[in-house]
Amino acid sequence: MKKILFLSHSPLWGGAEKCLYLLLKALPRDQFDPLVLLPDDGALRESISALGIETRLQPIPPWVRPAVDRWPGTGFSDGVAPIVKLIELEQIDVVFSNTSVIVGGALAARICGIPHIWHVLEILSSDPALSPVLALRDFYPLMGILADRIIAASDSVRAELQQFKTSASIEVIHSVIEDAEENSLDRRKESVFGLPEDTFVVSFVGELSERKGVEDLVSCVPSVLARNPDAHFMIVGRDAGRAPAVRDQIVQRGLENAVQLLGFRDDIRNIMAASDVFVLPTRSDPLPLAVQEAMSVGTPVVATMSGGCADLVVDGETGCLVPVGNRTALSSAIILLMESPEMRRRMGELGRQRLSSSFSQQRYIERMTAVLADPRGSNTGSSGGLAPNDLLGILIQSLDACVARYSLEEKHQQLIRSHEEILQSHDDVENAFSTQLGRFLTSPWRVLQTVLGKS
Repeated sequence: MKKILFLSHSPLWGGAEKCLYLLLKALPRDQFDPLVLLPDDGALRESISALGIETRLQPIPPWVRPAVDRWPGTGFSDGVAPIVKLIELEQIDVVFSNTSVIVGGALAARICGIPHIWHVLEILSSDPALSPVLALRDFYPLMGILADRIIAASDSVRAELQQFKTSASIEVIHSVIEDAEENSLDRRKESVFGLPEDTFVVSFVGELSERKGVEDLVSCVPSVLARNPDAHFMIVGRDAGRAPAVRDQIVQRGLENAVQLLGFRDDIRNIMAASDVFVLPTRSDPLPLAVQEAMSVGTPVVATMSGGCADLVVDGETGCLVPVGNRTALSSAIILLMESPEMRRRMGELGRQRLSSSFSQQRYIERMTAVLADPRGSNTGSSGGLAPNDLLGILIQSLDACVARYSLEEKHQQLIRSHEEILQSHDDVENAFSTQLGRFLTSPWRVLQTVLGKS
């Protein structure tokens, strides 16, 4: 029986975390003994513990921002050592990193000379919220060196990895949602939304972030209301930085009666089932689970040609795909489906069939299990244990320096923003004083920047 250490960058309940939970839930326990390392307490730990699977808490070294911004202050050297100790103490056979955001598991696996599997669920080149501490031309090849096998969540993820000449074996295993019983669904708009059953409902499910493009959807509302004044838009998800802007947009356009921000909800499949159309105007999404949830209940999808949406949606057959950021095309697609009930029914049914045949839970588990059973795959020349003073030690020190530099840059930007606020809020005399103060405060940064540039 293989003992596998699974690492998650987050203790929350998002798309990546759902993928990990589904894998753990269906993992053959007669073949694998899982142990899960999390950076903090949260909903994911509660769900995993309910499966009878042991969890441990330990800060995990990230190398992608915004995770770096939450780094607790220790360096990679300090962060990797506890993972190495855990691997040795628990006699771990395989390390599985469930995101490209964290690197601690990969470094620890290489130090201990055991296989490392990287489950990549991000498209970093087009995600405005994520920024590696290394340039992508260096980041992805290094991932290949630190992984025996890489599992890409979609064809778009694999294409990005290959674009940057990642050397490890890359296999696409589409992330999927958990199967659910049809008879557990509530499709009644009155009970789910408090609306009459003949109301045309458009739903959005996802975090309210720049990446998900929720503001593009709100901008489409006036065009839709011009054709159907009784249409309603339901926006579901936690705030990830854009909720205030979305609220302002709704008020400024006078859309309070047509658009509702429902916040986080745990009845997502009911929301999808009670909606006439699901819309995801995302700017970057490796393989959105929300699209799969809509397809699973037979709701047609309008999405952007971004990442994994094109893996899931067949344009004109199971839904509509529009260019990223094209609000006119987005409005037109929503109106087309709103005015074509038969098209909605046909697309919804074909979407359900496509999900069942090509993105099934059983197929996902079978393929992931096969990878875990053969963690090195064709990469039989993977390195053994590494001495403390070899190349890996130099790599960890370099990553420490990158994180430190990002922290200095962030502090510099904070000083600049504070200085600009002072300039805007004071009179001419105070402005002159604040200018001198700003130069004094930022001068240490100029010295540090010069030193770092030469190092």
